[in-house]
Amino acid sequence: MYICLRSQLLEVSNRCEVLLAKIVERDYPTDIQFHLDSVKGEVNSLQENLNQLIRDPDLDEPQLLRNYLASFKRCYEDYLRFEREHFLVLSRYNDQDAFLHHLLKAALSDTNYSQAPPLISATSSQYYDIALHSTPQLSTIFAPVCTCYFLLQVPDLFHELGHLIYHQNEELFIARFRDQLEEYVRRETVRAKEEELPVFETLFKSIGERWQRAWMIEHAANMIATWLVGPSFGWLHLHNCISGRDDIYAPCKYDEDWDHPSNESQMAGILTILRLQGLENDAKAIERTWSHYKGAFGAQIPPEEHRITYPLDLIVVLAENVKDGAMTMNLRPYIQQSEHTNIPTLLNEAWRQFHEEPDQFCSWEEKALEQLRSTMGIAKLNY
Repeated sequence: MYICLRSQLLEVSNRCEVLLAKIVERDYPTDIQFHLDSVKGEVNSLQENLNQLIRDPDLDEPQLLRNYLASFKRCYEDYLRFEREHFLVLSRYNDQDAFLHHLLKAALSDTNYSQAPPLISATSSQYYDIALHSTPQLSTIFAPVCTCYFLLQVPDLFHELGHLIYHQNEELFIARFRDQLEEYVRRETVRAKEEELPVFETLFKSIGERWQRAWMIEHAANMIATWLVGPSFGWLHLHNCISGRDDIYAPCKYDEDWDHPSNESQMAGILTILRLQGLENDAKAIERTWSHYKGAFGAQIPPEEHRITYPLDLIVVLAENVKDGAMTMNLRPYIQQSEHTNIPTLLNEAWRQFHEEPDQFCSWEEKALEQLRSTMGIAKLNY
């Protein structure tokens, strides 16, 4: 059995060596060399850990087997992350990924984000997602395979970037909100108990945990994206709601445990951050359209559980906290970019064209993408 563990360590070490060689033998654009070097450093460190275990003279000691198994499993988890994220991205890195990298890099320059953009891979068969890493340059955004052909969904790329910015600067964006959330849950739980409302008492016990675990992170990522790309993110959220689930108020009951907050509460957060940066007219336009569709989604007035689960006062506190965090990081809001031609303004122009001239939009979008590639110095992509 102990020989088996040593064999497994050797096999994982060999896999690291083979896959790293496959990556290194390829030619990559100079602007992702920084990411490549970071991945190589990460894998070399993993191999050192594996080799230390392989050479350890006590590896065959029965009394220590549990400890060595735990060490092996940690190494194997690191290896799987390398295989499923970094090797996947770098081994098939192509013109589509390079285009998205250039697009995000240009956008981040416009928004004054100082760090190198994460790697982007157009390999998702679902929607946008991000694999976060403690080292920012090792984080990877996975975009839908068709991203390079269209503009309207690109604002969600900035939602994933929002997760990375939040991950690196959590206290900046939620410290004040978290205090307010804890006070709200404590106060309302006491009130529900005093008024003998067992259903609401149970609900309040779950509200704080859900907000802390996932909902405040999703809201903050939305708000960071809206801060950077403005109304385009609000229009995209509305678009996703129209094509997604009908119940815009779920989850709001104690037995509905979803990672994402309700679409209604997400829209409230997006509209709040638009108003906080002075985009009142845009917020009103999105709000009018949202109200128009809400009747078709179900009910104009949300259920009482929704009001309790997503109090507007708390969402405003979170939006103000995110605004302050963005300003502390010197992230340039969309309203300060809107007079210049750049990626955020292009995304908003795309949504304006989509609404005002839908019959001509496809033609406009194709020309806009062609112009964007030319501006980036990528005249033709082989895809």
